[in-house]
Amino acid sequence: MVVQVKDVMSRHLVAISFESELDNALKMMGIAKVGVAPVLDNGKLVGLLKRREAEALQGSGFKVKEVMHEPVYLLGTENVHEAGRKLVENGITRLPVVNNESDMTCIGIITSTEIANEMKKEKK
Repeated sequence: MVVQVKDVMSRHLVAISFESELDNALKMMGIAKVGVAPVLDNGKLVGLLKRREAEALQGSGFKVKEVMHEPVYLLGTENVHEAGRKLVENGITRLPVVNNESDMTCIGIITSTEIANEMKKEKK
């Protein structure tokens, strides 16, 4: 049986407000030790911030909304194989999970480790 993303995702996530100063967002991501963070506007996913790329702009005075990427995400009902494919295609190690595409409420995050662990279980 293929497992759905909502069954293995973490509901605890480090998210960034799209109105945040970039330097503050990078500081928070560094403390949390995350390389990619969902960018939210009133709880709705509007983008992704990739720390490694954003660090080149540190001290520039930019806001997160000026440097964020278009959101890549999963629906909670998608399976872990689809999650793994999207991670590889986008060169990232974590993806935000939304409730549905019509409201884009961020409900969690799934990491490459969680996906790999589920795939290992399936092979047993």
